[in-house]
Order: sequence, then C-alpha cells, then structure tokens
Amino acid sequence: MDPIKIDIYVEWSKFYSLNEGEIKKIVPTEPGIYVLWVKLVSNKWKIFYGASAENLQQQILSHLLSGETNDCIKKKVQNSICAFHFASVPKKVEREGINKYFFSVLPTECKQADPGKKPMSVNLPG
Repeated sequence: MDPIKIDIYVEWSKFYSLNEGEIKKIVPTEPGIYVLWVKLVSNKWKIFYGASAENLQQQILSHLLSGETNDCIKKKVQNSICAFHFASVPKKVEREGINKYFFSVLPTECKQADPGKKPMSVNLPG
C-alpha cells in the first residue's frame, strides 16, 4: 500500500483540554485549522470534528457556547471530556483545501454541509 501523499505539513499545537481558560490563554486569534477530540469510555481519544477558522480562538470558544449550532458538537462538549489541537495556516486557499480534506477523511457524525473546494491533505496530530 502506498503512503498517503501530504499536500501541506503544519505544526500542530500540544494537546489541550477544551475549556475557556485554556483557549483564551493558549489559542491565538490568527487564522488556522483545528481538530476536536472526545475521550472514549476505553480512555482512548478520537477526533470527532475538524475545521478551519479565520480566528482560531473565537471559533474554538464558540463550541463552548449555548448557541453552538452543530448539535453533535454541542452534545459532545456538554456530555464528554473533550480536547483540541490547532495549527496556524495563514493562507485562505490552504485552509479551504484542508477543510475539504477534513470533511472527506474525518468521522462523519458531526459533519455539516460539504465545504466544496479541492481537498488538500494535511498531516493529522496524534
């Protein structure tokens, strides 16, 4: 089996608990990408969502608010132990391509509408 070709390599952050204090202290307000993790009953971690953002801090914080529009994310954040990684990606075209890649390869449970665009593969954390 051939190895997967990676279009874009990013430097992922450390693994952080999904809470307001961590996000405000650690996450920059710059553009980038992020993945959300949920801790399973087996104590293993699983990525359940990935996306791009113009403002990483604002977007990640939005998942903690009562107004979160994605019911799947809302339920996981309210009922489970969650964490995240993020990476700076300044170029919009790269963020859009990575967002499409996330849509194509990450678990389907929290996906919304297909973002379109041409997928650009990225190294995943963990």
